[in-house]
Amino acid sequence: MRLASIVRAVGEMAAVINEDAKLKDCGRFEWNVLDWNESAIQFYESVGGLPFGR
Repeated sequence: MRLASIVRAVGEMAAVINEDAKLKDCGRFEWNVLDWNESAIQFYESVGGLPFGR
């Protein structure tokens, strides 16, 4: 049950970030993550992030 609440919170946070970007007419968000941090990369990709240069 704890994991489900964490997953739900992450999804809600992504929705807030996305909506805020739309309201502020952001062209993009830029996040930095080390290439070995697979869990962070997976999170950013799950909210629509794309690796720079691909």
